[in-house]
Amino acid sequence: MEKIKNNCNNKPIRRSVARLISCQALYMYYDSSVEDKNIDNILKYINDYYIKEQFKRDDGKIEFLDLYKNSFVKELINGVINNKEEIDVLINKLLNKTDTVETLEPVLLQCFRLAYFELQNYDTKKENIIKEYVDIVAEFYNDNTINFANSLISNISAIIRDKVDINSLVDKKDNEVKIKNKRHRKILKLNNE
Repeated sequence: MEKIKNNCNNKPIRRSVARLISCQALYMYYDSSVEDKNIDNILKYINDYYIKEQFKRDDGKIEFLDLYKNSFVKELINGVINNKEEIDVLINKLLNKTDTVETLEPVLLQCFRLAYFELQNYDTKKENIIKEYVDIVAEFYNDNTINFANSLISNISAIIRDKVDINSLVDKKDNEVKIKNKRHRKILKLNNE
């Protein structure tokens, strides 16, 4: 498959919000307590109850209103849904022996799935993709989980973009994932606090 060019008006914060919307939509799509599995309805709900609240400016205008209609958001979501099994196989191989995709926190899992799909199918710099999804994780979790997400997404990137053999990232004896890169990072806040 040919890599897709960036198409979100070249505004970094806009793409960050688009990724967050995609993560929230997938979280709701795979949440068993959500009955309506129609992606358009889920995205409209996120727009109406999250975007309108979180991105309202002092002048009353709402930033990112209708961003959920952007093709980038829909491509990410549909790409994950349509390739979930393939994505989950790789994620499972990178997890330690006590974790599986079924035991991961839902938001964390959706970030891993989205990162995989974007690394596989878009020409965005891998460092940007890693940072973006780790920043989303940082909105919900503590430092240990942030470091775990950074390591796992970096390993996904190494396999997809750098063609690193997965066996070099997994210790067969203990079935432990090696940390490829451990970095301290500045966290981008996606809300207007």
